[in-house]
Amino acid sequence: MKSSSKTRKKNLSIPAKKVVEFKIHRLALVTLAGNNNPTILNQDFLKDNKIVPSEWTLENPPISTPVIAQVTFKERIAIVAEFEKLQFIENKSERIPGGSPVIGIADKYINILPYVQYKALGINFFASSFFNNKESIREFLINKFIAVGIWKTYGDSPVDIGLKFIIKVGEFRCTVSLEQAELQLAKSGKKKPILAVNANYHLDGEESDKEHKWLHQGIRKWRNQYNHFNKMLNDFFT
Repeated sequence: MKSSSKTRKKNLSIPAKKVVEFKIHRLALVTLAGNNNPTILNQDFLKDNKIVPSEWTLENPPISTPVIAQVTFKERIAIVAEFEKLQFIENKSERIPGGSPVIGIADKYINILPYVQYKALGINFFASSFFNNKESIREFLINKFIAVGIWKTYGDSPVDIGLKFIIKVGEFRCTVSLEQAELQLAKSGKKKPILAVNANYHLDGEESDKEHKWLHQGIRKWRNQYNHFNKMLNDFFT
């Protein structure tokens, strides 16, 4: 009986009921590209081409340099342009999966710039679950995914844990990383320990497709990747 009691106490130290309470915070569509010109990205370009609604307002002063440009709106949408990358970011979790305008924004932006050599697409998600402390995250990852061994106490301090999974999902290659992190709370400004889950669904481009049909089709499949990610969170952590 004593042994059983100790086992129960040990299990209670890991907040098992919390690990299924994941919140998806961010959706980002990322295109790898050649000969992209960051300097054209600004508020006027986006509104004149009807890529974003005319009533949207800036959250921060835009960034515009020869190598990178960024426009962030109060509507929690950000667009970032670099020489070899374009990012369309949805930061309002309440709009994921339904109601996010970022899909249409990415589609319109790509149509306006057909000469850019789009090489690949990434559909990225960030989710997290709160834990009481960093140690409880570490112990959870060890107990859930890793065999216990000497490595656990190797070195002068507890080993930090990070895991990566690579999964084939149809034509996409999904890379999922799990790691200990902190999330700053918007209201209090305090930082709380989280188990951070980042997923990248990567799709290689088709050079022969000059109209970028593969890219538009890939973007429009974002909900399939969302459903897979959401199911994976439930399957991995329950």
